[in-house]
Amino acid sequence: LVTTTLEVAEQLRTRLMGAHKRITGDGSKVSPAFSGKYADGRMRTDHGHVYILPQESQDASREGRIDRVLILKPHEPFTGEELDAVRGVRDLWQRHGRPTVRCVVTWQGSLDGRRKETNVALSSTPFVPPRFWRKGRDYWSFIEGEAKRECENHQIGTVIAVEPVERIGRFDVVEYRRNRKNDPVRPGFALRLTFAEPVQAPFAIGYGAHFGLGQFRAEDDA
Repeated sequence: LVTTTLEVAEQLRTRLMGAHKRITGDGSKVSPAFSGKYADGRMRTDHGHVYILPQESQDASREGRIDRVLILKPHEPFTGEELDAVRGVRDLWQRHGRPTVRCVVTWQGSLDGRRKETNVALSSTPFVPPRFWRKGRDYWSFIEGEAKRECENHQIGTVIAVEPVERIGRFDVVEYRRNRKNDPVRPGFALRLTFAEPVQAPFAIGYGAHFGLGQFRAEDDA
């Protein structure tokens, strides 16, 4: 289900790192695009590492199910070894004794080749603010400010309006996993964002953005 977006993306990132390690033959040379860290251990802060964005099926009979994962590398093209690592991910594990999910690359291309221009984007997974609300501050103003700030930080575009949305498709926000391992569960929000200029969607912002949280799609694709 799309409610497992975060754990699917986390597992895929682990598989990508393992595949790249096998290709290079040296664990210290795992691509920063997958690890999110430079060779000296420093964390990447430029959001240049991959965004792993599980996608809901476009087949009406599989509503609410993931059947594709879009892997975006925003700042430069994938290297040959990185593409080989993507192709090297053959399956994903499932819980509760269910069979593994077989994986195959179905497309590769330029950054905008699988995205759509839009002025209005709608949540497809919960937006989780990376910072914590401080008591005494207006709560909605905090959420609005965080969404706008994150769109700037991730170089998406300038937001001119933020509106709350009741649900994300067939699911309530609380049904989604919203925390990474050892992190506390954080509040999430469903939003509609209006931009001053058209932006490319899907995109992701906020806590867990590189693992599919805070994902938005063009409103007319919802």
